[in-house]
Amino acid sequence: MKFDSSVTDLFDLEIPEHYEIPEVLPLMALRDVIVFPSMVIPLFVGRESSVAAVNEALTNDRLLLLAAQKDARTENPGPEDLYRTGVIAAVMRTLQLPDGRLKILTQALLKGRINEFVQTRPFFQVKVEPLEDMEVEPSVEVARTVMEWLVLDS
Repeated sequence: MKFDSSVTDLFDLEIPEHYEIPEVLPLMALRDVIVFPSMVIPLFVGRESSVAAVNEALTNDRLLLLAAQKDARTENPGPEDLYRTGVIAAVMRTLQLPDGRLKILTQALLKGRINEFVQTRPFFQVKVEPLEDMEVEPSVEVARTVMEWLVLDS
């Protein structure tokens, strides 16, 4: 499937600080990479289903869910081949490569959990639940251990 270049020109796109996360998002399966919130990462997109998911995101609100595959060797993953937690990401820029693939620049916004697969062809659409990061307070014991380690190391 070819990238629909008429959808948008993203070369000067500014990402807003706050997003309204829709209940259903297109999903792109990732091989050999795990993306965490706040990361800005370029991704090469070659599978037809992934190109279709990117096109869907660009047609709407530029948001998609990125979820890692359990086995990177799986060429056409199904729902059972994907981890249920991924990241909700914004597609910031796109570039059509000469070999037909896309290179996209994404910014991971926050974690998201797949609650349901709404559609599997021609691309995944999932009901997603945004997950807030938990603030972790360091314990006194951890702080003491770190301080001792720093004192002993100097």
